[in-house]
Amino acid sequence: MEFYLKIEGLEELQARLRTASAQVHGELVGAMWRSVFTVERNVKMRTPVDTGRLRSSIGSNVEALGGAVTGYIGTNVVYASHVEFGTGPHVIVPRRARCLHWVSKAGGHVFAMRVQHPGTKARRMFQEGLEASEDEVVRHFEGAAERIVRWLAS
Repeated sequence: MEFYLKIEGLEELQARLRTASAQVHGELVGAMWRSVFTVERNVKMRTPVDTGRLRSSIGSNVEALGGAVTGYIGTNVVYASHVEFGTGPHVIVPRRARCLHWVSKAGGHVFAMRVQHPGTKARRMFQEGLEASEDEVVRHFEGAAERIVRWLAS
């Protein structure tokens, strides 16, 4: 007994599957870029501003190496971790001058040999920005998956 099975459109499907890797990769890279921009926006919205240096230093990038697509959001500002995680009480002493100097909120000049800083509260702008972005990031990748399936089915 013999069976004969004919699958209509098999050649077309096989041709599509051969090019699917590039299509899938492109969709994933696009979803990752949309995701890192979403997280970056939410982190910046939560970043405290004094001079604006920290907020303006926050940026994002996407790397696509081999089959892996990785998104990064970060800053090169040294004190960013102190803002994110806070600091404990600590002593501040002059490093390059004989004394510390600053202008008070009232406009007067203040000089000191050392200052006992009470510490700063953690602001968690990266953690909270990432958490606030979760639903939108999921939607970006769901959209990419839907476009891949539609492309394969067309």
